[in-house]
Amino acid sequence: MQQSTGGQPERVTDPRAAAGSVILLLIVAGVCALAAWRGGGSSQRHAAVSTEIEVNAASEAELGLLPGIGPALAGRIVRKREELRAEGGIRGEADLDLVSGIGPKTLAGLRGRITFGPIGQERETEVAPQPGQ
Repeated sequence: MQQSTGGQPERVTDPRAAAGSVILLLIVAGVCALAAWRGGGSSQRHAAVSTEIEVNAASEAELGLLPGIGPALAGRIVRKREELRAEGGIRGEADLDLVSGIGPKTLAGLRGRITFGPIGQERETEVAPQPGQ
């Protein structure tokens, strides 16, 4: 910057430089907002899973709460569970690894968050008493 005669720096007022700075600032803000939107939503969604999920009894929506599992992958897990119904459903990580889209990284993220009970095992749910009972 050039010094003015009063000892203060001279202010540059080039409109192109100001416009370029504004555009750069908007691009950086947009990238940061996109990163927060993409990453923030999934971490909040996965924070809801605080107990283990039974793979052979969970709904697609419940499976979708697991880290690394979205709606499409949850649907493939349910389909694989039905394919393996005669053999007892998904019996462990080896069976889960057969699902397209699940690999070592996803399996590592699921450890401690899922269990493999027998398929068809009914979950305890409250049932309202029927009239006359």
